[in-house]
Amino acid sequence: MFVGGRHFGNGWPGTGGHPWARQGLVPGGVAAFSWASTLSVSSYWAHPGALAGFPVAELAWMALSPLAMAGLTGGALALVRRTELPPRALDFEIRLGTAACAAMAVFLGGCCAWIVDGGPGPRNLFHAGAIDAAGTVVMTIAFVAARQAARTARLGTARAR
Repeated sequence: MFVGGRHFGNGWPGTGGHPWARQGLVPGGVAAFSWASTLSVSSYWAHPGALAGFPVAELAWMALSPLAMAGLTGGALALVRRTELPPRALDFEIRLGTAACAAMAVFLGGCCAWIVDGGPGPRNLFHAGAIDAAGTVVMTIAFVAARQAARTARLGTARAR
C-alpha cells in the first residue's frame, strides 16, 4: 500500500498547474499519498471512455489498491488482536471508541437530516442523490459496527477485572 501510494502519488494533479495546488491546507506529500491511496474510489469507473485514457499501470493500481488496503487492514487487525494491552490502555481505547461513536452519530445525524430535509442549495448544486443515500447506508453500517466493537471492548474489560 505504501509503495503504490508513493509511486502513484507522483501523478497527483495537485502538484502544480492548478490554482488550488498551493493553498497549504494539507502538505503536498500527504495529499498526494492520500489521493493515490484512494484512487480506486473514482467516478471514472462509470465513464469507460475516460477510464480508457488512463495508463495501464494506473488502472491496475486502481483495481488492486482495495485488495492492498484490505490486506493492510487485516494485518493490523490481527496484530492488535494478538497484542495484550495493559488495563489503562484498554480503558483509553474504550473512551476513544465511545468518543468516536459519539462523533459518528453527530455526522450520521447531519447526513440524514440533509438527505431528508436538505434543499438543492444555490443553483441546484447540492441536491441529494443515490450516491448520498448509499453513503448514508455505509455510514450507518460503520456506526453499528463501531458501537458493537465499543460494547465488546467494554464487556471484555469488565470480565478481565
